[in-house]
Amino acid sequence: VKLSFDGGENWKDATLNDTGTYWTYENIPDGTHTIHFEVVDAKDKTFRTTEISDVLKQPLVYDKDKQSKTGAIKIVVDNAVPSSGSLTISFDNGTTKENFSNNMVAGGANSAFTLYVEASDPNGIESVKAALGTTTKEGTTSAENGNGEWALTGFDVALKDAEGKHLFKDGTNTVTITITDKAGLENTITRSILVDNTDPVLKIESHSSREQVTGTLTLRGSADDGTNEDGETTTTSDAGTGGA
Repeated sequence: VKLSFDGGENWKDATLNDTGTYWTYENIPDGTHTIHFEVVDAKDKTFRTTEISDVLKQPLVYDKDKQSKTGAIKIVVDNAVPSSGSLTISFDNGTTKENFSNNMVAGGANSAFTLYVEASDPNGIESVKAALGTTTKEGTTSAENGNGEWALTGFDVALKDAEGKHLFKDGTNTVTITITDKAGLENTITRSILVDNTDPVLKIESHSSREQVTGTLTLRGSADDGTNEDGETTTTSDAGTGGA
């Protein structure tokens, strides 16, 4: 038994198992394949599925459901998870995109954002989804067979629940992106994002309001934004000196 993947131009040997009950051929690459068969019987007579003009020269082929087939058969092989390409984020509906790296800050004027994910698979992409907390968005694409850029819109870290509490905590949150191909195989990507919905607090510690000062003026104070890039509480102090 031999197989051809190019319409009968080249034939590859199948392997008979140890008990002599079936033939195998391994290492077929991912993708859609049209396969023809060549069978040589005990009398050394050759039958090929490429002999479409003469059914007497064609072997009888049965699929897994024991249905007879004539001519070639088509199979789809998919053993590899889908691939991911560039991953970008936009805070202005796609006008400006930047690489979506870990610990990017979202909040304030940049609370709403869109993700753009490039995905590909020889057999096509079924879906691209992204989850942030309990919020999950499904991507859309115009790419043929899903191989290309997907857009995931509608994320907003400033959203609040019915009680007026923010849905996303300040500090580090995780975005989980799942790419699924048409065979159901998945590729998962994660990015951390720093949510900041808290206004910074500025305190003047050296003087009170409307205090009269003479001579050299030195101001002392602190600014606290609540979190730094690691989600830790931060306080910074500045001093200024001038004449009065």
